[in-house]
Amino acid sequence: MIHSAALIFFLVSSGGWFSSSAQNKNPEDKRKLPKLLTTKNATASDGGDIRRNEFAVWGGGSLVTAGISGTSREVKFGILGLRYARVFASGKIAVLKYTIDAIPFALLSYRNKDFVPTAAEVSRQRAHPTVYGVGTAPLGFQINFRPQRRLQPFANFSGGCLYLSAPVPNQLGKQFNFTAELGVGAQILTRSHRAISLGYKLHHISNAGRGTINPGFGSNLFYIGFSVFK
Repeated sequence: MIHSAALIFFLVSSGGWFSSSAQNKNPEDKRKLPKLLTTKNATASDGGDIRRNEFAVWGGGSLVTAGISGTSREVKFGILGLRYARVFASGKIAVLKYTIDAIPFALLSYRNKDFVPTAAEVSRQRAHPTVYGVGTAPLGFQINFRPQRRLQPFANFSGGCLYLSAPVPNQLGKQFNFTAELGVGAQILTRSHRAISLGYKLHHISNAGRGTINPGFGSNLFYIGFSVFK
């Protein structure tokens, strides 16, 4: 009973975050809105203040392995992504988006000698192999805070998959791997329906136990992105 009451209180209180901006009757607040945030494409419940469709290109890299338990060492990772985002809830404090990414290019390098059982096999394999891949991240969410300002902090999460040019870390692993990432950053908006994003992601690659071995690859990924809003 206590848990149910706490859940109801949370839902009611959090509803204010995504309450309709149409409730804001103060003309002074409307004058603070950048031009980017006014559009005929927004629904009436949003007061016409939010451009709902975002198209972006982003890319980044990691030279430092993330300290996640059970992951490989000396991991280097690079990635290029194309994103579509759609606002589905908005309010004065925050905007919530659904995101989907296409990954036309990814690069993964790691220390291979951690995964071969004998010294003879080490000598026959590359110490730091590099593989390439393509993939997608169809399940993602991003929350932007201070949506009426040009500088908007955000937090995001996404999950997807990568198909690599070879099994990783070796033949005991898999070519098809799953990905998960959790990140934070800031989006800087302009008056020309554009934005620059700077962010950090804790990125993880894993075959989810489908291979004989599943070491996982964790990366501290820093990236930059460019967005157009429609």
